[in-house]
Amino acid sequence: MSTHAPARYSGYDKLYINGRWVTGRSSRTIRVLDPYDDSVLAEIPGASEGDLDLAFDSAKRAQRGWAATTPGERAQVLRNAYAIVRARKDEIVDWLIRESGSVRIKTEIEWQAVVDIMEQAVAAPYRVVGHIMPSNVPGKECRVYKKPLGVIAVISPWDFAMHLSNRSIAPALAVGNAVVLKPSSDTPVTGALMLAKIYEEAGLPAGLFNVVVGSGSEIGTLFALHPVPRLNSFTGSTAVGINIGINSIKSPIIKKVALELGGNGPLVILDDADIDVAVNSAIF
Repeated sequence: MSTHAPARYSGYDKLYINGRWVTGRSSRTIRVLDPYDDSVLAEIPGASEGDLDLAFDSAKRAQRGWAATTPGERAQVLRNAYAIVRARKDEIVDWLIRESGSVRIKTEIEWQAVVDIMEQAVAAPYRVVGHIMPSNVPGKECRVYKKPLGVIAVISPWDFAMHLSNRSIAPALAVGNAVVLKPSSDTPVTGALMLAKIYEEAGLPAGLFNVVVGSGSEIGTLFALHPVPRLNSFTGSTAVGINIGINSIKSPIIKKVALELGGNGPLVILDDADIDVAVNSAIF
C-alpha cells in the first residue's frame, strides 16, 4: 500500500446494497449526532422494506460464488481490509470519538480490536476442515464436510460499534458467507458504513456485504423475520434479544441465532451475603 495517508472517506448519507451506494427509500431520516454538542454528523434516509429485500436478495445471489472461491482469494480480501484499517487509524479513531462520544483511550482499544479480528480472519478460510470418521459398515467411511451457512443477518449495538459489528462480519465473510448488517441508529457510520467502505476498498465482490440503516421500531422485526438469512446475530439488550429469538423461530425458515445479551447489574457478593437474594437479584 502507499506510504501516503489515504484520502478520507466521505458520503455517509446512503445505504450500501449490492456494491452500490443508494439512497434509502423510507420516509424517515436517521440523524447522526455528536453526543458532545449535538452537532449533526450525517443525515441518512432510512431503509424501506424494499431496501431490505434488495439487500438480502443481493447477498443470497453473491454468496454462492463467494463460497466457491479458494481460501486464498477470500484471505486476500481480509488481508487487504486489515491493511486498510491500519492505514486509516487516525480517521477511524476520529469518527469513533465524534460519533459514539468515546474518549481517545477507548477508541484506541476499539481500533486495535478491529485490527485483531481482521488479522485473525485472514487465517479463517484455511481452518474450515472436515473429518473422516469410522463406519459400522464394512468397506465404508463417513465423511463430514463443512460448508458456509449462507447469508448472515447482523444487528449491532452502539457501544464499541465498529468492533462488535466487525466481530461478526469478518469471520463470516472469511469462511464463505454473505452478510447484511443493520447497525444501531446512534452509530451507523462507525458501526456499518465505514466498514462498508473498508471492504469495498479491499476488493470484496458486490453483494457480499450490505448495510441497511433504520430504526429498530421500523425495520427491526422485518429484518429478524426475513426468509433469506440462515442466522440472526445480535448484540444488545436481553429484551430485544428475546424478541429476535422468537422471530427467528416464527420466520418462514427456522434460523440459528447468535445472541450476546447483557445487563447492567454486577454484584459483589461478600461472606455475609444472603445467597438466595443475590442469585435472584442477578437474574434480570
